[in-house]
Amino acid sequence: MKKIILCFVLCFVATSSFSQTQIAACENPKGYIYYPHIYPVPKNKSGWVQDAITGGKSIFVKKSDGKYDLLFIDSMSKKPISSIDDGGKVILLRKTNNQITVLIDYELATEVYSYWRTDDGQLQYSIVQSKGGTISKSGAMIGTCQFINFNF
Repeated sequence: MKKIILCFVLCFVATSSFSQTQIAACENPKGYIYYPHIYPVPKNKSGWVQDAITGGKSIFVKKSDGKYDLLFIDSMSKKPISSIDDGGKVILLRKTNNQITVLIDYELATEVYSYWRTDDGQLQYSIVQSKGGTISKSGAMIGTCQFINFNF
């Protein structure tokens, strides 16, 4: 598994600009999503469901112009997609010695990514989402990180 992650990071670096700083590389978030009873979701399909982005990967970066971006691979994409290129505004909300929180604001969705190092040294992240549009949903998922650079 570590070889796959290393390959992902190296492939990303080889195909992207070397003028950005990688801050975090994380994967496989899982958790719960809530679908409200709002058309087209029928009442019997609304409520909480388990969800996961199996194989999902993300890299949080600081670009040479000082702006932040979150690059992601989900079940639909084969190569990294820039949150900025996808219409998002990426804002650093908080940075400490062992925690980072980032807001990504899209036209029909808001996501908050939080990265941390636990007291026993594990690197983890969470995604909290609120999405509108055709199907509204809100949720929270937790995943693991291969690295987090808290000193960027």
